[in-house]
Amino acid sequence: MSALAKAVELHRAGRLAEAERAYRRILDSDPDNADALQLLGVIANQAGRPAAAAELIRKALAVNPGHADAHCNLGAALLELGDLRGADAAFRRALEINPAISEALNNLGNIARQQDRPEEAAENYRRALQYAPGIAETHSNLGVVLHIMGRFVDAEACFRQALKINPDNAEAHANLAATLLQTGRLKEGWAENEWRWRKKNFPSPARNFPQPRWDGSPLDGKTLLLHAEQGFGDTILFIRYAPLCAERGGRVVVECQPQLKRLLTGVDGIDELAAQGEQLPPFDVHLPMASLPLIFETTLDSIPPCSGHIKADPALCEEWQGRLPKMQGRKIGLVWQGNKAQKKDRTRSLPLTMLAPLLEIPSISFVSLQKGDGEDQIGAHRLANPVSGINDFADTAAITMLLDLVICVDTATAHLAAALGKPTWVLLEHVPDWRYMQDGETSPWFLSMRLFRQSAPGDWKGVVADVKRALGA
Repeated sequence: MSALAKAVELHRAGRLAEAERAYRRILDSDPDNADALQLLGVIANQAGRPAAAAELIRKALAVNPGHADAHCNLGAALLELGDLRGADAAFRRALEINPAISEALNNLGNIARQQDRPEEAAENYRRALQYAPGIAETHSNLGVVLHIMGRFVDAEACFRQALKINPDNAEAHANLAATLLQTGRLKEGWAENEWRWRKKNFPSPARNFPQPRWDGSPLDGKTLLLHAEQGFGDTILFIRYAPLCAERGGRVVVECQPQLKRLLTGVDGIDELAAQGEQLPPFDVHLPMASLPLIFETTLDSIPPCSGHIKADPALCEEWQGRLPKMQGRKIGLVWQGNKAQKKDRTRSLPLTMLAPLLEIPSISFVSLQKGDGEDQIGAHRLANPVSGINDFADTAAITMLLDLVICVDTATAHLAAALGKPTWVLLEHVPDWRYMQDGETSPWFLSMRLFRQSAPGDWKGVVADVKRALGA
């Protein structure tokens, strides 16, 4: 067996450090060995060093410009660097040399998906599966874009095929969870959702407490820690389970995001609050909040009620009453932009200019509840802008209680307003998050919500027209 073959064998076995040393020994005697150069680049990319990977692979291509695998691996490194244009060119060059490289096709699908071209992505994934039908990742990726296209039955079939090939594929499990929840099969969806912790780049790392995870059994005086995960809206959504936890006979401590601590003060079932980063009090068992529906075996018929379980501070309401300008007619809060750091924000948010038909209605006074991203769009638009005085969600809750209606995209403000029991109209992308289900004007999670859905991907104009008609204008 050649030195290169031995190095590749080590690489395939996952013995990356040994493989790297083997590749470097080959390059010591043969500095222009294109295979060793580009495979050393692959190891660098696997080790989280994509810039070094790209440099090594480009050296390999300088030696052998016709090396199809090197072009493909260069594309993978450029993807990690966020250079979608360069990655696209590299994958296409690889396919010009060898049209059967399934990895290049799969990655072209990933690029098309990131750029909101799901039909093109699906076509690339299908072509990849023609050459490599046994790759679980590609089946799961195809399922994701089919879900985005609203083809839930086909998406589910893809995820299940991926899991048939690789039962431990965390991405496929988590993607299947989203489809199950979207289509109302909550009990199975919650179980699949437990795989979220093993997803690559999951935004809330698992908490490795020495105390055991709570299994829902009677607490018998023990202290349960419920800890927030993911976004503000998720915490507001799942905090409704606190009273149910308290009914199991124990003390309930909640760790939440600092911006929510004042808001959650006084929620039934919570004995003590701690903000993330603060010292936690002693506890006996713990549970991440998004696992609460699994523990309580929540179905569409048993979702705990939420309206009014979060309350605004009366003193803050009075304070904001004096700070807001005098307004005539109906008072409506607006939010048009979510957190840009969220992957789906580019499809769930819209520019404020698209709401101009609403702002023109003379009998309504609009109030901006937009904080952070999107705030710079207000300019000369006709709406009050109190956000400079908003410190956290307790302030937003107080302002919300002074309004007649909140109109917003899918953000934490939507969850907050509905949890307060305030009429809330939510503007939704064509296939929204699972909690809004797949059709209808209502959400089983929030009784005071009215949903306005895109009839086609990107059709915010139609949504705004529907809202204007609903306002009677």
